Amino acid sequence: PEKARTFSIFKTFAQMEGLALKTSAARYWPAVAGFITKKAVDRFAAQAGLDASELEESAQNKDFKIISLKAKGIISISSKIRHFTSKNVVAKVEGSDPQLKNEYVIYSAHWDHLGKDTSLVGDQIYNGANDNAAGVAQMLEIARGFAALKTRPRRSVLFIATTAEEKGFLGSRFYAQNPLYPISNTVAAINLDAGNLFGLTKDLASSGFGNSTIDDALAKAAEMQGRTFLKESLDGNGSYYFASDQIEFAKVGIPAVFPWSGNEYIGKPADYGEKKWDEYGKDRYHQVTDEVMPGWDMSGAVEDARWMMMAGYLVADEVKRPVWLSGSEFKR
Repeated sequence: PEKARTFSIFKTFAQMEGLALKTSAARYWPAVAGFITKKAVDRFAAQAGLDASELEESAQNKDFKIISLKAKGIISISSKIRHFTSKNVVAKVEGSDPQLKNEYVIYSAHWDHLGKDTSLVGDQIYNGANDNAAGVAQMLEIARGFAALKTRPRRSVLFIATTAEEKGFLGSRFYAQNPLYPISNTVAAINLDAGNLFGLTKDLASSGFGNSTIDDALAKAAEMQGRTFLKESLDGNGSYYFASDQIEFAKVGIPAVFPWSGNEYIGKPADYGEKKWDEYGKDRYHQVTDEVMPGWDMSGAVEDARWMMMAGYLVADEVKRPVWLSGSEFKR
């Protein structure tokens, strides 16, 4: 299933238009960027007297440094460049404390998807119903909930619908580089990307567990719901933490989390959740088939949104700021 998901990502992005922020393209992109085959990688490494497989393995270490292969190759590229503007959408619920209202907790969810592929026969529109209309819907309901509170938290809460996440987290990166409110006063970020549309779970989780003390708020909010917060990253090595907007906030020092539903679905077989997500990854993820489905069970998404709202409230109302935990690569 993971290989199918990885190939789906590769196939989609290899065939589509690449995007970059105009103000930072030179910083993030080399003169030439693209995909090459594994055989080509092996040849380039061999020219430098290196083994590509060994390089790949060493790149998993935190102390890995870029190696110049000093290899030569002939590359031919035909490209068209266009310039356009897209928007992040930001809303604020002001906090109740005269001082702490000048500090902020972010909820983010990307509103973009992959657009349209005219090379396809039949349906050509990438609707992104789960990825990430579901996440945006959850964020909007959380925002509605905060706005309706009689007693608001001490800190202010920002809701950011980011653009161009699917093209490399460009909207969140732009905000991190051009914040409306100081990064130094932004204490946490909670990112919503896709929702649990398969039913209610007994457990809850996050990708990248163990990075910050926001985990404590997630655990307490889960307990308030009578659910269990898993003290491990749901995706094993936490790789999904680097695969959505939370990473751009983390890179500028904001403790950030990527909350997720668990896998123990109430009233379902033990392997129900894994099968459902594997099916989604294989048949719908980053495909035109990611559409609203008649069999969706929204009860899980509703309760997960309540959980994330409670966790965010706890963070926004606590006088003490969240901090990166010892051992996190983001701790400065």
